[in-house]
This record gives sequence, structure tokens and C-alpha cells, in this order.
Amino acid sequence: MDVTLGNFPSILAERLGTTLFVGQLMASLIIIMLALSISLVAFKGKNAYASMIAGISAMCLTTALGWWPVWALIIVSLITALMFAGPMRDLLSGGKDDE
Repeated sequence: MDVTLGNFPSILAERLGTTLFVGQLMASLIIIMLALSISLVAFKGKNAYASMIAGISAMCLTTALGWWPVWALIIVSLITALMFAGPMRDLLSGGKDDE
């Protein structure tokens, strides 16, 4: 059987006996976890920004392929931005205020 990148989620869903939406999510998660695991191994888990960039980039790729829903990318991006808002504010302002 010939598998191309475009029909990989449908073949995955067919083999697992699930819907196409579940196949698309699983194919997206495979690519996302591949990118995250490579960045975590390369930086030995010490660079959170590199892992964040790899994860968001993989989500953008799978969204462009039509596998990952846009709303999930927006929610993950907002949560990530809220997580890094304090450290980025401290980095840009030159340090924490002691109030």
C-alpha cells in the first residue's frame, strides 16, 4: 500500500477503526511529539524556549496540512504566552521589582 503524507491520517484512522478526525489528531500528535522529543534530546531538557519553538512550529505545520484544528493551536499558543508572560516581562525590564 502506497502511503503519502496527505492521506496518512485517513489510512491511520482506517487501520485503527476510528473516525477521520481522530486519525488527524493522532497523526498531528505523532509529528508534534517527534519534534518535541528531538528538541528535548538535543538540548537535554534545559532550554524550554527551544522546546516551545519546536512544539509551536510542529503545530503550525500540522495546522497548515489540515490535520490539527486551528482552535487548538490558538488555545495552546495563548496558554504558552500566559506561562511565559512573567519571565519575559522580567527579562525585558531588567529584573524583578522588589515591592
